[in-house]
This record gives sequence, structure tokens and C-alpha cells, in this order.
Amino acid sequence: MPVLTLNDAHSVLLQRCSLMISNVRYCLLLTALSSLIPRCAPLLKLFMTQQPRPLIAQTLLMGSAAFLCYLSMFAFRKPFAAASYSDDITWLGLELKTAFVLAQLFGYILSKFVGIWWLSARVESGRFGLLMRLMFVAYAALIAFYLLPTELKPLAMLVNGMPLGMIWGVVISYLEGRRQSDTLLVMLASSFVIATSLTKDVGLWVMNSFAVDPYLMPVVVATLFYPLLAVSGF
Repeated sequence: MPVLTLNDAHSVLLQRCSLMISNVRYCLLLTALSSLIPRCAPLLKLFMTQQPRPLIAQTLLMGSAAFLCYLSMFAFRKPFAAASYSDDITWLGLELKTAFVLAQLFGYILSKFVGIWWLSARVESGRFGLLMRLMFVAYAALIAFYLLPTELKPLAMLVNGMPLGMIWGVVISYLEGRRQSDTLLVMLASSFVIATSLTKDVGLWVMNSFAVDPYLMPVVVATLFYPLLAVSGF
């Protein structure tokens, strides 16, 4: 039997600690944000309506809200891609995961054309309510993705992609036409850098830590991010 030296034991301990930290760090971040941000929302809203307000502080606050809002949207769009589905089941000759991705992508693209005329007439009045309604449709589609039989699940992903494709237009309507719009848009677009990997990692953590069904996992992840989406959109 090989002898485990002190250095070997130290290396094993570091590896296990790193794995543990990797699994829980995102959960801790989401829990902290979900519990602390709602309590700060009245103060943030009061700060935004105060005159005069420092331009830099306003830019940071608005940019951070846009960043978190759009990052949260990815929790309704990307986590399903982190799961593996039955390789022996196909849909119209396609592997299940490929069918899900293509269906959601088609809905996402279709929404861009629909949003040109439908969204422009509604975005100026009640933007927060519009944001929440669109996200609720995407959330309901994820529930349908879990409940529907396999042959209908791609249709659920098609419906899921349609409202998500309009979120960019809703969020950007808050930011355009301002002195600091360029800076705000950069902060918004920077969410692309981490959003996909973050939401997929949360999905993997949910499945590995709690043995959640791959079809239910997208609903769980979206539920975790819903409070952050609502507060940042508000």
C-alpha cells in the first residue's frame, strides 16, 4: 500500500476544498443578493429621485441594475444547456439537446422581428410591468418544458425563446438618450462575459448537489434568479 506523505495529504485537502468552494460560491452569492437587495430597494429608489444626484453615482447604480437584470435573464435561457439528455431519443431526427437549442434559438430570432413593431409601441408605458410579463411567459415555458412529454418539449423551448429575445429592447430603453448612455451600454453588454457560464454552473450545481431532474433544473435556476431580476428591473 502506498504511503501518503504530508505533502500528498495537503494536496488532496486543497483539491477537495477548491471543489467545495466552486460548488457553493454561486449559491452564497445568489442567497446574499436575494436577501439583501430587496431591503435596499426603497433606499435605492429614493436615491434615484433625489436632486441633485452625482452623475457618477447615478451611472454606477443604473449600470449595475442593467447588468444584473440582463444577467438574470440568462438564468431563464441558458441553464438547460448544461444538462445531458437521453441520447437514444430523437426529435425529427435530431438529438434532444440539439432540438432544444435550435427551437429556443428560432424563438429568440423570431422575437426580434415581432419586437420591431410590437415592443416599440409598448415599451414607453409600464416598462417594468412589461419586463415582468415577458419573463413570466419565459418562466411558464420552462415549467411546460418539465411537464410536457418529450415530443412537445422543443415547442416549450420555442415559446421560452420568444419573450427572452425582447428583453434587450426593454432594458436598453431605460438607458438610451442619456448623457452617459455609452457607459451604461458598456456595463449592460459586459453581462455577456459571465452570464452564460455562471447560469450553467448554477444549473450543474443544482443537479449535482440536490439530484434535481435535468428537465426541472431550468425552473429551479430561474426561480433562484427571479428576485434579483425583479429588484434590478425595478
